[in-house]
Amino acid sequence: MDKKEEEVVEETAQVEEKYSDIEVLKKEFPSELVKKRMIMRGEEVKEIEYVPGSHIIARLNEVYGTNWSFNIIDRIVDFSQKQVAVCGMLKVPSEPGEQKSEWIEKQQWGGVSINTYNNGRVVCLGDDLKIATTDALKKCATLLGVGLYLYDQDNELDNIKLPIVEVSETTKDGEKSDPISAVQIEGIKKIIQEHGFDEEEVKKYLLVDKFESLTSSEAAKFLIQRHKFWQEFANKDKQ
Repeated sequence: MDKKEEEVVEETAQVEEKYSDIEVLKKEFPSELVKKRMIMRGEEVKEIEYVPGSHIIARLNEVYGTNWSFNIIDRIVDFSQKQVAVCGMLKVPSEPGEQKSEWIEKQQWGGVSINTYNNGRVVCLGDDLKIATTDALKKCATLLGVGLYLYDQDNELDNIKLPIVEVSETTKDGEKSDPISAVQIEGIKKIIQEHGFDEEEVKKYLLVDKFESLTSSEAAKFLIQRHKFWQEFANKDKQ
């Protein structure tokens, strides 16, 4: 084999390796790593599939090792709209393993509703920023093909905005101004059944004798797993 043939073989091997890396990025995650959660779109409750951020990071490490970076380049905290948004940039080498490789940059926004108590006080802004940052990283990674297949199941996460949780108010008659909807009640019961929780115990923890007593805001928090129930009762139930 002459020098020219050797160069062609080496170039072909590099191309095959590059496409192999792309396939690793795009490959589907094992079903046990794919989680499900309920989200609200207006009054509609939808179930979506997602992969936790730790597995996205593991996939990037699998292909690029430690030779990649993620930086926050902008953030917005809007207390009036109770929204946090983070703009991040993911940088990866165009040729993994090559020290002098050019960099590929992918930029995306991630966001989340600010978690508040019923009196309007913020629970923990730091946690909200972490969630928004992870969301931005995951969206950047999809531009490389990581987990992109999950977006093809009518789970257009780029278009999903978590519901803004408002402070519950009452009318002059003492009734809730944001009553829970039938769709929300159905969603709560479905979650309880899927997780194997005791419905009566959940009601006791939520301080209600029936789910109809919850406000729409409280129900929304429960459905998107941002209610304190998930940190306290759910973890206790697993012990």
